Amino acid sequence: MNPIPFRKPSRPAAASSAASSAASTKRVVVWLGGGDAQRSAIELATRISLASGAQLTGLSAFDPEPEAQAIPAGGTYWARWLADQRRARKREAAAAALRHFDEVTRGHPIEITCRHDETGFDGLAAVVAGCDLLVIPAGAGLSGTGQPPSEELAATLAARSAVPVLRVREHPSAVRNVVLVVSGTDGCARLARRFLHSGLWTEAPVALLPVGGDRQRVQAALDEQVELVRAHGRKATVMPAIDPDTEADLLGREVGRFDAAAMSCLSHRSGWLGMVRTCPFEVVSDRMPVTLLP
Repeated sequence: MNPIPFRKPSRPAAASSAASSAASTKRVVVWLGGGDAQRSAIELATRISLASGAQLTGLSAFDPEPEAQAIPAGGTYWARWLADQRRARKREAAAAALRHFDEVTRGHPIEITCRHDETGFDGLAAVVAGCDLLVIPAGAGLSGTGQPPSEELAATLAARSAVPVLRVREHPSAVRNVVLVVSGTDGCARLARRFLHSGLWTEAPVALLPVGGDRQRVQAALDEQVELVRAHGRKATVMPAIDPDTEADLLGREVGRFDAAAMSCLSHRSGWLGMVRTCPFEVVSDRMPVTLLP
């Protein structure tokens, strides 16, 4: 099924000066996947669009049913019936999410559109490729809500596209401070540059938190980023390093003081060792109202 526009644009408005949005943001897409954080994601995406004058698109989508494998003799009819039932439930959920989006955004003086897509992940990636910011409720995935961090749509799209992703657990009244979580993983060396490029939360002071056991590698990633943040006229402080394997509780308490975080990923688990060790990104994302994956 091809992407279908569900609602005609409403009247656009001039950009306002809210500090939560980048002036260069022209198009914001909010994922309509349902779940406890859905309303917060819609409200925050609307707030950003109102502040920047950006077009706001509500997007719902799900993966098409895979081809049934090894169906027993006589089971083809029932396999198709079950697939049709699952597809119908997903479409009902998508329609409910689109109605919710319409209720929250109706009457705002910005350009608002809706889309629904059933072409799978490749089609979804093509739809969001032209946007400046993708807002996704925490726990949302193509297969439904309640996904673990490593399988969330926010993590998948952040890893496979160049579009900044804003993961929303709850809608903060204001972003008064931001923490950048820096480790030795791929992407952390570019975290500050990509965060600054996003233009979000331009008035908020920034703290850089080094995490991980490889202190030498983390420090190398940290020094350059502190200079970069300060060179852009931002207030930046460096927090004491934390080893999540031995100080997970401390990490949770420290990041709990912040309204937003910027990280290179939502989860960094690999292999058997990764499954038994504490992932600092998961600790942070579990406590943070909003997490930017730039």
